[in-house]
Amino acid sequence: MIPFRALMLAVVTLLTQSGCAYRNNYPQSVSFPIVTGDPEALHLYVDANGTFFPNGWKAKCPGGCKKLKQDFSLLVQSLTAPTFRSQIVGDEARQLEMTKAYLARHPRIFILVHGFNSDEREIRHSYALVRKRIRLEPGDGIIEFFWDGLVTVPAKRKLNLAPLKFWKDAAVNSQTGGARGLRRILALAQGKTFFLISHSRGASVVLSALSDPPYGAKFVKRMEQRDLDPNDGIDGSPGFLTPTPLASGNANQIKILMLAPAIGCIDFQRPEFERRRAQEMSRQKCSNVRPLPPEVNFFGYTVNENDSVLGKFILPSTWYSATDFGYKSDLGDALQMSENWSFMKPYPLKNLSEHDFDCYAVQNKFGDMLTDADASIDRTPDFPLNPKCGIKPKPQRKP
Repeated sequence: MIPFRALMLAVVTLLTQSGCAYRNNYPQSVSFPIVTGDPEALHLYVDANGTFFPNGWKAKCPGGCKKLKQDFSLLVQSLTAPTFRSQIVGDEARQLEMTKAYLARHPRIFILVHGFNSDEREIRHSYALVRKRIRLEPGDGIIEFFWDGLVTVPAKRKLNLAPLKFWKDAAVNSQTGGARGLRRILALAQGKTFFLISHSRGASVVLSALSDPPYGAKFVKRMEQRDLDPNDGIDGSPGFLTPTPLASGNANQIKILMLAPAIGCIDFQRPEFERRRAQEMSRQKCSNVRPLPPEVNFFGYTVNENDSVLGKFILPSTWYSATDFGYKSDLGDALQMSENWSFMKPYPLKNLSEHDFDCYAVQNKFGDMLTDADASIDRTPDFPLNPKCGIKPKPQRKP
């Protein structure tokens, strides 16, 4: 009889070697930041390394940035084009200055963070739905944050497990997108209230923005060997994995709302923690947990044992970059016993088998989460009542 571990390894190998093509979730736009709508909203885009896309990036990038997929990086592309690098650095400064001015105009800011394997068009649709659910107050601001979670080509199909082929690359991108992208946005504000609303692997983006995550050994080695700033007089990129910490004492409040969080024990641990196989880390003994910044005063997350994506279908949810935090209650229960994580609150779902951002956004539990975070929920919009989301139309009364 084949041992279970060997069988699972064979399954993962087969899936990751399948013929599924994929691409980067790079923006179709060439001018940033994008400002839209009423209320005013900012759209900000970062690449796989958390670098903000500059204006005219397609035309200015050497060869049109043809080298894409998991190793795509604007900074890597700029190594052969010093002019392009200066444009990246200068445009990042311009965008951050605009974002700082935007934050100064809004006392409360809702930041939306999408998940893995979603393209810009799909994300925009989901963000619009989430915005409809929030009862915005005068002066509220919205930032729609886009990171490189990679995208299946062709479009997603039901029960398509091939995205496991690039899941780990996207998982790393979520860490750098948070630590080097979203963190710089949060660092611009003082005296503000942030609502960080994430879906799926976007949970890792949020955690990585708050404090440095534990990167995988292969990625660390690659970054140590890659010199992303040849003009700084230092070999390699030692500062890439240790960006400026998020400062305390700025009178901000941070409220975390995670829908279908595709994260596991490793995502909560300290950056110096030595990575081990997920099955070697008992969920009841998740240790070396890094502290939350004192600005965080709310942490709500959904738990859904019917979500087959978080459950990894036929694979254990703790395998291959664990996703069990949003799947079962065990890990959350254990984390609440750790210092300063005790106020985390789970929001269990029972009738939802889909993983889509849209389906989680229309659940009453999301409304409860917003209310508990001291935000208002609009329960009146005419949402499309999709049966796959576990929501059934109310029976019509006879006249």
